[in-house]
Amino acid sequence: MSMGMTPFRQGARHIRNISGTASLEVVLLKAVKVLAHEGIPHLLGGGFAVQEHGYCRTTQDLELVVPSIPEAKEKLSAGGFEKSSDSSTAVIDTDSKVKIKLLPGGGKVFAKEKLVQPMPTAVSEQPQVMSLAELLNTKLSRGWMKDLSDVVELIKANSLRREYPVDGTVRTDYEKAWDTAAAEMARAAKGRLRE
Repeated sequence: MSMGMTPFRQGARHIRNISGTASLEVVLLKAVKVLAHEGIPHLLGGGFAVQEHGYCRTTQDLELVVPSIPEAKEKLSAGGFEKSSDSSTAVIDTDSKVKIKLLPGGGKVFAKEKLVQPMPTAVSEQPQVMSLAELLNTKLSRGWMKDLSDVVELIKANSLRREYPVDGTVRTDYEKAWDTAAAEMARAAKGRLRE
């Protein structure tokens, strides 16, 4: 299941500070407070969740999985966010202009995805970050190059085993990513031995 993470992971905070995206934390806390006040559960995914699980890459926006996008969008719009002009499933923080993409809990964002998004159940004023397994399943399900790259880096950052418990639907994709991560780590270790 998901885990609440506050304070944020130190390494993740560092990358947000040096990349100029520290406002993501403020916007996230503001959004989950609005959702909690309205009794709407959420899960945090996307690049922010990747950062919180140990791979410190940059991201410019937030992804929140919610049970009902229209309801969450309505409540967030009433709570200080504006509807996005370029997406029917996003809101924008009026102060920072950070975009929050709303994803369908128990549904698919894109028809080609192999799995549905996890269904959030926890109502909390603290960010409910997808568990590592949920995040890996979501990333592998989409199959985009950036998502597969995230999976490889998360495997390395968390020293995951090849047998890590991902959904059977994406097991083969996970094993390919694991093999890539293992090969990259072996090349890096070989390079260090030569120095």
